[in-house]
Amino acid sequence: MAGLKSYVVPMSAYEHHWSGSIRSYRQISYYDKAQTSKQIQLRNAYLFQKKWNEIAGKTKNSLLLKSNWLPILSRQFELAMQAKDVTKSKVFLDLLIKDFPSASESVNCATLYQKLSSNS
Repeated sequence: MAGLKSYVVPMSAYEHHWSGSIRSYRQISYYDKAQTSKQIQLRNAYLFQKKWNEIAGKTKNSLLLKSNWLPILSRQFELAMQAKDVTKSKVFLDLLIKDFPSASESVNCATLYQKLSSNS
């Protein structure tokens, strides 16, 4: 597929700090720049989207921009439902609702889940 490569950069350690929204306004200094984590996140999202839009345009492959996460979650939910596994169905339903709250697939899965869980 277009000769694209992914690289994994090993690190000895990374410390993740969980916090509320106030931390996003904290200035992070790097070399001669100081930015908030929100600014960095927005810049990175822009650069990521720009990069993949350019690659999709050059390769004329619009599928590069399409996420398959929604159909994957929907299918896993359906399989769990067929197996009548309420616990696993709930895990996939929660992911669907979190990542795709307004998608019709999420609404349909929620309706099916209610039917399954009320029959259990």
